[in-house]
Amino acid sequence: DIQRLYLPASGHFKTIFFHEEYVTPIVGGKPELIVPRPLAVIQGDGKAKPVLLHANHPQLIKYTGKEDVNYRKVVGYLSKLLKNPTTNHLSQPSIRQPQKFQTTVEINTPLFD
Repeated sequence: DIQRLYLPASGHFKTIFFHEEYVTPIVGGKPELIVPRPLAVIQGDGKAKPVLLHANHPQLIKYTGKEDVNYRKVVGYLSKLLKNPTTNHLSQPSIRQPQKFQTTVEINTPLFD
């Protein structure tokens, strides 16, 4: 059971769960939410942050440009995590602590349709 295994470890790192707001058209069926909030999060993880994206399921990772509200939201959360990477790992005594390092992330890849 993934939830049972995840919960004890989840207190040692930050988790962000993205989920959709709009239904996705289903060929030959009724439109539905593919990943509604209850399915996107693992219940009991008090440090997790569920984040609503204004999109249907296929649009969760398709952005119209750098000003797209969902793009800015995802990049914002990733940027916060990358600014302090040493606080976002397991801190078990058996795991060696990482050395200080600098991370540079360029977001100039063609992410847009």
